[in-house]
Order: sequence, then C-alpha cells, then structure tokens
Amino acid sequence: MLEASGIPFTTVPEATDGPGIVEKIAVVGDALGVPGRAGALIRETRAALDITAKQTARIPPESRKRVLFILSLQGGAASRAGGTRRRRASSTWQAR
Repeated sequence: MLEASGIPFTTVPEATDGPGIVEKIAVVGDALGVPGRAGALIRETRAALDITAKQTARIPPESRKRVLFILSLQGGAASRAGGTRRRRASSTWQAR
C-alpha cells in the first residue's frame, strides 16, 4: 500500500543483535544522505559493543543479569523489547 502511494520510504531491518544494529545505522544514514556520519556512528557503536562483549565474557553465565526493557504501556498492556525468540524482536503482553 505504501509503495503504491509513491511516497519514498526506506525499510529498516528488524535485527536486534550487534550486526543488525550496525546495519540499521547504515540504512538510516544512507536514507538521510549522510553515510559519512553513519560510518562514524557505526565505528563508535562497534567499539562500544566490543567493550561490552569483553566485559560480559568475564562474568560467569549463571551470574549475568537479565533485563526487561518496557517500550510502552497502553491500557495495561506492556510492549517489551528483546526476548528469547528470534522471529520477533518485540511483543506485547497484557499485565495481570
């Protein structure tokens, strides 16, 4: 439907892992016509992800913290990010 409207748009990948985040930055940078700025942000993001991976590797798996990131609350339903299923990066569940 959006394609039929003739309005230009860019589809951003849904991946939520490190390489996916980097790809999203590149796609948005290209869409906005600022690939150089996106490249700088990609380098900064990769460095931060590398540091985080090295720090996390030093923590035994059973001692690592788990986090739930609530994106929004609407009518008692929480929209969360993350999860263990790769097919969906976010989902909505009803608070009880």
